[in-house]
Order: sequence, then structure tokens, then C-alpha cells
Amino acid sequence: MSEPVNYLSQVQDAFSYFLPIIEESLGLVIKKDISKYPIYVFSSRTFSIGTLLSESSEDSHGFSLYVTTTEEFIRIGVIPIEKAKSFVASYKPIATHCCLFVVPEDVEESRFIFYPRSS
Repeated sequence: MSEPVNYLSQVQDAFSYFLPIIEESLGLVIKKDISKYPIYVFSSRTFSIGTLLSESSEDSHGFSLYVTTTEEFIRIGVIPIEKAKSFVASYKPIATHCCLFVVPEDVEESRFIFYPRSS
């Protein structure tokens, strides 16, 4: 298991790498009214939920990027139905933040991060 500081540094570096792809896909999600609550999955392993936007590489620190929605996460149980209302209430505005679901090698360490779109 990697240390938290290293883990967050990897997420920050991967986010910088993925930002142009995130911005482009977010524009489509908004324009096509797909969801008001998109989730970007940073996964160090194959992830079967959502749409793959970019495969892992050295530049992405081994993370692949997927896009999905809160609605999908609720439907399949990643977000339990009893916590759905609370999750949506805590969801930060997409104008300023991206909702990331980070899946490192140790899947038990997976977590949601609301990451600022600009620093």
C-alpha cells in the first residue's frame, strides 16, 4: 500500500494529465444533459463501469480514466441507495470541481475526491 502523500501526489499528477480529456467530456455531458452528477474514475486496474476515455500510461501514473454518472453508481450499488441523497447533496458544483472515484491497486483504498478543476 502506498503512503497517502504519494497516493495524492499521483492523483494530482494524473489529474493534470487528464484535464483536457475531462474538460472535453464534461462539455459533452453537460451539452447532452447526460447527468448533473458525472463521476470520473481514475483506476489502476480494468474497470467495467462507465466509458473508457484514456488508457493507463506512464504519463497518467498508471491510471486509466473512465467517465460514468452518480446515477449509474447508485443503480449498481457502488453508492448505496440509502446514501444516495446525502451523496448528491454533498456533490460540489461541476463548474468548479470534478468528482473523482480513485481506484488504486488496493481496491479497499478506493475513494471519492471532489477535486478542484483549476488550482
